[in-house]
Amino acid sequence: MAHVSNCLLAIFNLLSLLLSIPMVVAAAWAWRVSATHCGRFLQAPLVTLSVAVLVISAAGLLGAALRLTWLTWAYMAAMSAAIAGIMAATALALAVVREGRSGVEAIPGKAYVEFRAEGYSEWLRNRVFGHWDTMKRCLIQENICRSMADDHAAMSAREFYSKPLNPLQSGCCKPPNECKFEYVSPTKWRATDKSSTAKNNTINPDCGAWSNDDNILCYNCESCKGAMLFQLNLSLMKFGAVGIIILSYLIIVFAVGCCALRNNRKQDEMKNGQR
Repeated sequence: MAHVSNCLLAIFNLLSLLLSIPMVVAAAWAWRVSATHCGRFLQAPLVTLSVAVLVISAAGLLGAALRLTWLTWAYMAAMSAAIAGIMAATALALAVVREGRSGVEAIPGKAYVEFRAEGYSEWLRNRVFGHWDTMKRCLIQENICRSMADDHAAMSAREFYSKPLNPLQSGCCKPPNECKFEYVSPTKWRATDKSSTAKNNTINPDCGAWSNDDNILCYNCESCKGAMLFQLNLSLMKFGAVGIIILSYLIIVFAVGCCALRNNRKQDEMKNGQR
């Protein structure tokens, strides 16, 4: 029985080790090619996680293959910490996530949608609003709007309106539809008699926050914060689903590890009793 449990533990960790190698390479490459501090900051957790999976898997594989009890104990301690951490993170993600599209507004005659900051959990809203200056700097550094302007530079208004935009481009790189600004280019819009009235600015403060300055645009708009909230909410939904799968796998491996330790201890006791 000890042989079976150690073999299963070795197989599980060999699979994890093989999967972690391309993860480490991809994460390290993404961190290296990122041109901005924000990009590297976002990639750093992926690099750390990939290396942690690699080290823990290697420890579990060696402990099971060589029947090194002390290394298996260290591996089990690391697994316990990983399970507790992922369980807490998954529970938090599922607790704050909001299903549905309450913060999304379809625009008649437009291929893109627009975003509002309402409809999300208070915890998530506080995190975004409280760190918005940092998030805004990252959006500017990552050229979210400049890339849109370059890709769609030659488009007419009709072509632009028929072009789907990603959430951050829709929320941060153009004024909201209800402002009724006239399209000039993807990131340049002209106020008209209809759009410049105080009434429109009262309806939506984002109309007054918009600027054709590439460093301002709609980065201070509620629509931009709404787009970020939508992205984070979607990421949390995906993380929660993936977290449940990973937890299920880790718990199975942890149970196999417990069996391996128990069976190894029995074998050691039997060998010591025969001496």
